[in-house]
Amino acid sequence: MIRSTRTTGAAALALLILTSPARAGGFPGWLSEASVRPTPAWAADAPALILSDEQEISFPHSGRVRIAHRGAIRVLNGKGIAFAHCAAHYIRGTGEVHEWHAWLFHSHGAIEAFDRGDATEIGLAGEYTLYSDSRALVLSPPSVAVGDVFAWEYSTDEDALLAAWPWTFQGLLPELSSTLTLDAPHGIEPIVKLFATDTVTTRREGDRWSWSRVALRPLPDEPLAPAKWSAAPSIVIELAANSSAASMGHSFSDWSQVATWLDQLAAPQGQVTPEIAARASALSSGARDTLERMAAIAHEVQRFNYVSIEMGLGHGLGYRPNAAGDVLRLGYGDCKDKANLARTLIAAAGGQAWLLAAYSGSRDWVESRWPSPLQFNHCIVALRVPRGTALPAAFEYPPLGTLLAFDPTDPLTPFGMLPADEQGSLVLIESAKTTDLVRLPIAPEGVDHMERSIAASLDEDGGLRGRLVERSRGAAAVRQRSMRRQLSDVEFRKQLESWLAGGGGTMKVGNVSCEEDSLAGTFTLSAEFSCPLFAKVAGGRLMTFSPALISATVPNLSDSVRTRDIAFEGSSFAETVAVAIPHGFRVDELPAAIHDHRDFGSIDAAWTDAGDRIEYTRAWALKAVTLPPERHADVAGLLAENQRAHRAPVVLIRP
Repeated sequence: MIRSTRTTGAAALALLILTSPARAGGFPGWLSEASVRPTPAWAADAPALILSDEQEISFPHSGRVRIAHRGAIRVLNGKGIAFAHCAAHYIRGTGEVHEWHAWLFHSHGAIEAFDRGDATEIGLAGEYTLYSDSRALVLSPPSVAVGDVFAWEYSTDEDALLAAWPWTFQGLLPELSSTLTLDAPHGIEPIVKLFATDTVTTRREGDRWSWSRVALRPLPDEPLAPAKWSAAPSIVIELAANSSAASMGHSFSDWSQVATWLDQLAAPQGQVTPEIAARASALSSGARDTLERMAAIAHEVQRFNYVSIEMGLGHGLGYRPNAAGDVLRLGYGDCKDKANLARTLIAAAGGQAWLLAAYSGSRDWVESRWPSPLQFNHCIVALRVPRGTALPAAFEYPPLGTLLAFDPTDPLTPFGMLPADEQGSLVLIESAKTTDLVRLPIAPEGVDHMERSIAASLDEDGGLRGRLVERSRGAAAVRQRSMRRQLSDVEFRKQLESWLAGGGGTMKVGNVSCEEDSLAGTFTLSAEFSCPLFAKVAGGRLMTFSPALISATVPNLSDSVRTRDIAFEGSSFAETVAVAIPHGFRVDELPAAIHDHRDFGSIDAAWTDAGDRIEYTRAWALKAVTLPPERHADVAGLLAENQRAHRAPVVLIRP
């Protein structure tokens, strides 16, 4: 439990630590050096400074892996207090926490020591997960203050499943040193892969290897940067699959081996039971062709509830779906369960389908140079469809034919389309015929699209009243449908009011109606609105306002130097706004038209004097692309043009 001592200040604290032999006074040797490192000037403005971050991998027993982690962090300001915590992760049933210690060195001299009894064990089950074997021992000391140093040291033992260990050297906080160490089995040289860096210091003493970097500035937090596990300087250490250390876990030399391993886990779970056959027959009985039959099955599996029960993770069962017959009987399952059920129903109906290992959240996440199932967090399905199928999610894979990717976990994206964050991503077809990763198709321009029309009128006091109609399809409709389902009527109305306030003033939304077609993947929103002080009126003669009534959703990029890639989701948008001007007023000034077309996107905006009204049109399109940092100025220019179109004012005058 917590033990406290007290010295006479920071100098005495440093002396105590430095003169204590390793473990003799309760402090390990590495902490004696790390805790007294000064804060460099380049890190002084950060919320906290990581003094040391180390992980050591060893193999104390056959088939077991020990992972030791130790670190120390200094709190530099009030925001940094939240970073003073630690968590030892393990898998129940195949892993355990071997050692656990922590210390809090107060800047005024007091020292608190913590042992395992002070930590809290928590389950790491996520949303919609009923149970998970994934556990953690966590500690967040309650008495942390600015200037304190929090340090921890723990180790976990676990059964070896995958003989690969990734390590990221750089994060959102500055770090003085970051080190990964491997005590390899005797005579085995590790396979080393570096990402986003080639400046790692490597040391070797016999079978002990270490890789380190020092003086690491925070990873820049830049808008529109893609989510990619190897965005920061990273390393992966593997043990060769054909080595005598094969008992230390599975290892893969290429993606075909990963696909075969995953397929071997999943294949037995796709048996066609009498119940599966009967359901497939019922679903496809009225279908006129193969696509209609598959669409009926896909829509049925979409309706199953998403529920996850994560057991047997240390034995690889996190990659194996439950039997399709059980999922059908229970009426729920996680992503791989639903994908496997769809695959099995398709097989029962006379078709073919394969599981796809994917990453949900970013098309840029998966690194092709590292063949490992550790890169995936999601499972979807690929259906074999007739050659020439023109649906947006269809693609060619010669070993298997024409395939159609489908995500049965997503209840809002219709058959034939893919969620926006999966389009263009690298996936792995779980088949013995797979040779490499496959990039999913990106929907053609115009498939994910929103059209907006607004008819409004201004009174002589600057008050605005009007009606909005939005028609969305594809990913644009999915976003609208998702938001509508997540928000109550009151919350949805407030959201509309905040959007409409983009043109100025305080909006009040009146009648609202929504129509959606889940099969066609469309969404229509209609809303009446009013704003008593929308336009600015000066002296009763001048009136200014911006016809772009909706808040801009595309961020500006700063003029600073860009270091990370720039990623866009594909989208297209068109709007027409007609604002009737008050009697007695006429147009005095209109913004100049904007026409800016680039290889990754475009904007066209125009303002027209139509006599008794102002007509404003805007068309905006972005391609689903990831651009290098060198394109920063080009991207910033197009985004600035969009912002200019949004803010540009119209000036009216009353003679």
